[in-house]
Amino acid sequence: MVSTDNDGKRAAEIGWFIIKYIEDHKIHSSVGVGKDIPQIWFIPNNEGDENGQKRDYQITPTKEPLIYKRMKRRITKMYNENEKHLKNLINI
Repeated sequence: MVSTDNDGKRAAEIGWFIIKYIEDHKIHSSVGVGKDIPQIWFIPNNEGDENGQKRDYQITPTKEPLIYKRMKRRITKMYNENEKHLKNLINI
């Protein structure tokens, strides 16, 4: 399977969604971030430093604001759509 940077970002979004879902639905008390943000480390396929070492970086509102904002918007949309489907499923 070929992995692209987009696949990595998508995997990070799904991880964030899962953490949020477990926390909000109180599935397990050890999972969640409270009022903090999740720690998301991204390791792109095609970026390296001057020595050719893989470059990784943390996605936060201050370090990578555009990526963070896009991810948060997609997570919120995914979460809200999921909640809507669950409510329809159980007729709440």
